[in-house]
Amino acid sequence: MSRASQHSASTTTQRARPGPSPTIQLLSGVCEEAVSWFLCRGINAKKSPLVNFVLARDSRRVGRFAAELETWIGWQADDAASRHRVLTLPNLPDTDTEGARAAEILAERQRVLSALSELCTNGKDSPTHTIVTTPEACFSPFPARETFDTKRLLLTDGDVCAPATLAEKLADTFGYDNEVLCEYPGQYAVRGGIVDLFPFDAEAPVRLDFFGDEIESIRQFDPVTQRTTDAIGRVVIHPVTEATENALEPGALASYLIKQPVGWYLIEPADLTRAYPLCFEAKSPRRSYPRTFANLKKTRDPFGDQWTGLCELDTQPRFFKDAEQIVQQTEPVSNYRPMASSAMVGAERQATEEATRKKFEGIVSDWSLRSKRKILVVLGNQSEGERIRELWQENPATRPLKPTFLKGRLGGGFLCRLPEKSPQATAYPASAEHPAFVILTDDDYFGRQRHQPTPGSRK
Repeated sequence: MSRASQHSASTTTQRARPGPSPTIQLLSGVCEEAVSWFLCRGINAKKSPLVNFVLARDSRRVGRFAAELETWIGWQADDAASRHRVLTLPNLPDTDTEGARAAEILAERQRVLSALSELCTNGKDSPTHTIVTTPEACFSPFPARETFDTKRLLLTDGDVCAPATLAEKLADTFGYDNEVLCEYPGQYAVRGGIVDLFPFDAEAPVRLDFFGDEIESIRQFDPVTQRTTDAIGRVVIHPVTEATENALEPGALASYLIKQPVGWYLIEPADLTRAYPLCFEAKSPRRSYPRTFANLKKTRDPFGDQWTGLCELDTQPRFFKDAEQIVQQTEPVSNYRPMASSAMVGAERQATEEATRKKFEGIVSDWSLRSKRKILVVLGNQSEGERIRELWQENPATRPLKPTFLKGRLGGGFLCRLPEKSPQATAYPASAEHPAFVILTDDDYFGRQRHQPTPGSRK
């Protein structure tokens, strides 16, 4: 084991100080459609951790929960989006992964490492970070934080560094490619006193404007139009790929965790245990870094980490055997949406679809008028909303309804009624006065096949 790894591993435990007691709870009755709302509710609660990890079973669910969480955060208070950052952490690419996709995966991983490292050194007033990942990716090989930090280059306004010297360092030390235009992560371009570079862990390229050998300004720019946008004043550069590191160790992600409570959300923990048995072993050999959640929890208990399981059925997952049990009431809207047979065609199918839609409208009306549930309709575009309004005005059952229309994309709608004494009933649209609500997507309403959202789809 390298000296840097030994140092990082030892500080993980040596720096632990008596702090908040760790908590562990299991929320059952949470259908998959409602998971992202419960995640938003947890990370949006008062005194919630600055860093949260969401553990999903596969990459498809990782993408879905990340995108839906961004959507829910955007529907909260006006400044909620600026106070939260959602990242995805994929596993290392396979050797046969196509080049562009492999580069994208490594960029996502470095983005997470950079964010966590920055929080460790300068976490004050930082936004809440939520990393959506899989158990396998969580314990995959990473460079120790000390090694990662020694490889970085920090540039700020006013720094003295000749453009030619910077270009040489970007190519030889950091592995960047010299291009005519800087358009993709890991590229740089030099034009006189201007150096464009796209940090591998950044979401946009930056332009360094030099006056002689002094950096006069650092601004982001649009890689398509090449026009500068926001002045950022500083940029941190890491080597292009962690695959060039000689000291990658499984579980080294633990060295990037802040020395204060971290939130852990395990989606369907019983399924996770079956899919990743090695990650959930009760006992494992002592290593440089924890490689199982049992060891990670033991290491992190002094910092008061918060562990939450979310599942539809209480299957008694072993990891949560001593957890506080909290039963929630949620159901997918699809359970109530009658559908026309796929074998029908032509006029018969059209008539049946109209009849099933009107029957569903009657159900929605009962939810609102009889069950006193708040109705929210999620729309992919404005025209869908106009069409739904027209159809509801034509039906006497839905004409009195006053739903809230929201622009965004969710994988499916759900019904939710929070317990009467729910300490976290603060995430929109729930409140202590109105604990019951229905999320209805345009796909649910029109009886279409569901569209899974992708990260950034709400923008």
